[in-house]
Amino acid sequence: MHLIDLSDEAVGRILGENLYDELGRILLRRGVELTRSYVKRLQSKGFKSVYVLNELAPDIEPEQVISNETRRTATSTIRDLSEKIIDGEAADTHAINEAVTHILDELQEQEDLIRNLTSIKSIDNYTFEHSVNVCILSLVILDSARQQASFAALDHLELGQGAMLHDIGKLVIPREILQKPGSLTEEEFEIVRRHPTAGHNILNEFEPDSLAPRVALSHHERIDGTGYPEGISGEEIGAASRIAAVADVYDAVTSDRAYRKRMQPVEAVDLLRSVAGTHLDAELVDYFTCRVAHYERGAIVRLNTDELAVVVSQDENSASQPVVRVVVDREERVLDEPVEIALSEEQEMHIAEALEDYPPQVLQQMS
Repeated sequence: MHLIDLSDEAVGRILGENLYDELGRILLRRGVELTRSYVKRLQSKGFKSVYVLNELAPDIEPEQVISNETRRTATSTIRDLSEKIIDGEAADTHAINEAVTHILDELQEQEDLIRNLTSIKSIDNYTFEHSVNVCILSLVILDSARQQASFAALDHLELGQGAMLHDIGKLVIPREILQKPGSLTEEEFEIVRRHPTAGHNILNEFEPDSLAPRVALSHHERIDGTGYPEGISGEEIGAASRIAAVADVYDAVTSDRAYRKRMQPVEAVDLLRSVAGTHLDAELVDYFTCRVAHYERGAIVRLNTDELAVVVSQDENSASQPVVRVVVDREERVLDEPVEIALSEEQEMHIAEALEDYPPQVLQQMS
């Protein structure tokens, strides 16, 4: 199973994972063949990518960092809280804390290397799904950085709550701006820049003594002082906010948005490292990028030998050198007998690039 763009090229492929609407109801079940009408329906619901069966490695599926049920429950929880805030009803974070607790319980079962942090997000439901992912990622980062004194005192539950609520201020941003397919005007960007302050003010009304208001306010501050809204720098930015900032950037760039295509995990890792020490806390970026898998299980990759392979499993000692199954030779012919290789044991072999899908010639052989 691997992630592909939801386009005409997806027609005829087999859906690899159940798809749900914003209320958690099943839109389409795994195993269904994608027809043109299904593709159009999913596109109308805001989906831009889907998992499909990998015919050359049908036994390989991505390993989710938390269960789909826990993810959907958490997404529903943040949506319900947001609706109460919009309607002016009394709001508390008891349900948010329960959702974070369930996430923590599942994360504790993970091994040292985080397997897969990619999830299918609908653009229409992006803000809530993004909030849940930033919570998950922030907890992963804290777990990696706890040996450092500045992060050791952070409470997992409080950080998770603050991370899940970090974008609550976007409730005041018009939907047409948040989902605009093109570039924002200067005036529109100024409106978007108001959401940290708005989030701080909202959360200060019912969670004044928690980390949440400060995380909402400071998650767009930068280490070099060029962020917003306060322009603070370095350790003036709270530890929780620095963690949420790394999580926020990673999940944002690996997600399809109305105005741009998602990055591959390895591309996102490169981006984080390129802004470490200027925009993001360098230590946190290092902790995270050394732990997160650069290529998810099931991903299609091209080796430096020009052969195509599928990522089978992660090497616990190297996030960038997984075990792969070579399924296509350098002439783009499907192999009758695939070969598995542990790249960490091969000095002359490495991944040259991650692919969105098999090349047309290979797909034709598969059909």
